[in-house]
Amino acid sequence: ENEDRYEDWLTGGALGQGGGLYLDVPVQAIRDLIEQHGGEHPDQEGDDTASEATGQDETAESIVIQALAEWGIAAHRDDDAGNTWLAIGHDQTRAGFPHMLAEPYVVLYLYNDTDEEEITVTRAPADGDVWDVVRGDGTGAECTLLTRPADQLTACVEAIADWITTPQVTPDPAIRLAELNETE
Repeated sequence: ENEDRYEDWLTGGALGQGGGLYLDVPVQAIRDLIEQHGGEHPDQEGDDTASEATGQDETAESIVIQALAEWGIAAHRDDDAGNTWLAIGHDQTRAGFPHMLAEPYVVLYLYNDTDEEEITVTRAPADGDVWDVVRGDGTGAECTLLTRPADQLTACVEAIADWITTPQVTPDPAIRLAELNETE
């Protein structure tokens, strides 16, 4: 009688409960199969290269993150109510997601309102899309910094790089509160 599952496997049985192993398959056949399905890559288990392996376009998120990384700029994905965007903090020395209610930031996303209003970075840019770059001052106030057609990402990345290298002044919360009280 076989003493354990490895002994069982070594004597021709199945290893584990997931089915049999196919030890007589030529190594070259496995290598050919891997090549047919996109080849080996650093992130075998992740989703980042899944679109490349299937021949689909890259997502806006991956395109933007790569373009910003060339400038040494980090971006972080955020989402709410089905919308997605990338948030970029002014302080690039600070690790992690920007404190959007405490420090200046910009957000970047694709916008399309042809059928339904869409704010996204989860798909590839398409005809009719525009890039929106919106800046926030860290107090809840936001305004559009730049809007460009989907084929003009470089202008958006350059505007973000310029914004990051320009000192930002966040209004004093006490002064802002006083201004709000005066307008009421």
